[in-house]
Amino acid sequence: MRRVFKVWLRFSILALLFPAGSAKAIDWDHWNQIYPRPTRQGLRDVTSDGTNWVAVGTAGTVLVSPDATHWAQAVVAPPVSISLNGVTAAAGRWVAVGGRGTILSSDNAANWINVSPATTTESFEAVAYGGDRFLAVGAYGLVASSTNGVDWKVEVAPNSFQPSLAGIAYGNGVFVAGGLGTLQTSYDGVTWTPQSFQPQHDIHAVWFDGARFIAGRIFGVVFTSTDGTNWVSPGGLSASYINKFTKLGNTWYAAAGNIYSSSDLTNWTFIDTGACSSSSAGGISAASALNGTMVIVGEAGNILNSRDGTNYVQLRGGRPLPLSHVRMQATHNRYHASEPEFVAVLDGALSSIVRRPAQIQGYLNPFI
Repeated sequence: MRRVFKVWLRFSILALLFPAGSAKAIDWDHWNQIYPRPTRQGLRDVTSDGTNWVAVGTAGTVLVSPDATHWAQAVVAPPVSISLNGVTAAAGRWVAVGGRGTILSSDNAANWINVSPATTTESFEAVAYGGDRFLAVGAYGLVASSTNGVDWKVEVAPNSFQPSLAGIAYGNGVFVAGGLGTLQTSYDGVTWTPQSFQPQHDIHAVWFDGARFIAGRIFGVVFTSTDGTNWVSPGGLSASYINKFTKLGNTWYAAAGNIYSSSDLTNWTFIDTGACSSSSAGGISAASALNGTMVIVGEAGNILNSRDGTNYVQLRGGRPLPLSHVRMQATHNRYHASEPEFVAVLDGALSSIVRRPAQIQGYLNPFI
């Protein structure tokens, strides 16, 4: 009798959840991500034009926000699946660059088009604007330029004998690009001059703060220069590498897996932002500040903002479900048929599962 009652109870629950004729077939080919929002992709760069914010990352991800708080997926037509590594905004135009020679362009931050040059498939790593032109740099010394952000020309073709470039900035009339064991300057994006930079190690980050260039060398060493030619090292931070620099108020910040701050570019302090991370190296890839707001982005959809550089708000939305909470939904009203179909949400991941009647009992146990 007890067994009969339990069987009756289980199927009664199914009947209440999915009454006959009420359920509709689910489109198994299209899914809406519920966690994390707005993306689970790693984000590699972020910037603002003073009106909107844009973050870019893996799998062709482009996010846009009007206030650095509410984020949504931008429209990329046609979509790309390549990682996007850098983004900038200038002269009424947004430009994002990435793998396999990918360059995207937008005039409103929300809608993007592919404007990649046909003459290269090597990766672009960074992009900057200055001297009435955009410059994108990347693998094996690759440099491409555009005066409007749409029409691009490869100025320096990639060559396996040239060092790859990872960062670029413009200031005081000169471009400065850093990369694998190199630091170079150019006034036109075509002719480049290597600079003495001792010890000659990899440069991952180059930024101009309005008065000086700041370069981040491997092992966390920080260098500064006003002209891109003469460099000094006022200090450094405890990190294997530095990805990005920014400044909020009178304080400089470095994104180096974690966030570090400095009031003098000499002494740097670790800041616990609360960002999600899969390792002790930290989960932050980039930081950008403008008009009293700083946004930091990183792995697994990390997006945080701060108004003071000390207190950060995690904007990655949604809520994961623990393994003990399984939600099932029948695809049609055949919940009593031979092979009902169910959708389960397990530990935040969406999975479609087909279960035979003999297997249903184990999946109902958490609810009874």
